[in-house]
Amino acid sequence: FFSARMKPALKRLVNLSIVSVTVAVSLFMAWQSVQIARVLVRNGQKSIALEVPMVVPQAALMFGFIMIAAAVLTRFVLGHDTRVAATDAPSSGPSI
Repeated sequence: FFSARMKPALKRLVNLSIVSVTVAVSLFMAWQSVQIARVLVRNGQKSIALEVPMVVPQAALMFGFIMIAAAVLTRFVLGHDTRVAATDAPSSGPSI
């Protein structure tokens, strides 16, 4: 809402701060997932129902947080805006 009225330099600064915080939090969470995965491997913990090593879902969390950080950085570096202009939005049906 507010970014539409911002000057381009201020908008870029706000986007940079949002990207920085998102990447930092995502990488922190990925690092915490690694730490938990180490404990799960060391203890040999498995799920109750399927007997699957619990490191598998924990690794999926780590991978997901890394991919979030990579996606946010890529979109910022390539300059893609997350908003879609009304004229660029695909129509849902025939126009009258």
